[in-house]
Amino acid sequence: AHVSWLKVVKSEDEADAIIRGTCFDLRRLKRLHAEVYITDRVSGKSVWQDVVRVPYAPPDLPKAVDQAASEIVTHLNESVRTASKR
Repeated sequence: AHVSWLKVVKSEDEADAIIRGTCFDLRRLKRLHAEVYITDRVSGKSVWQDVVRVPYAPPDLPKAVDQAASEIVTHLNESVRTASKR
């Protein structure tokens, strides 16, 4: 999935928002856990967030990471489409 309206800049001072996240595997549960947060750079207020849990073993961990990233991009695109209709 491709997000065409998102532009990565060289420094935080040029950004409107900051994207942060974590991704870790819960081996005992055979699950990958990924969290992404977008916050307004100036106010620090939350703009958008997502949490994705993907089973793995099978698939292998790299494929689970790719699947989690793809789901997050899909969710973000859906949120933007919904917001633009308002």
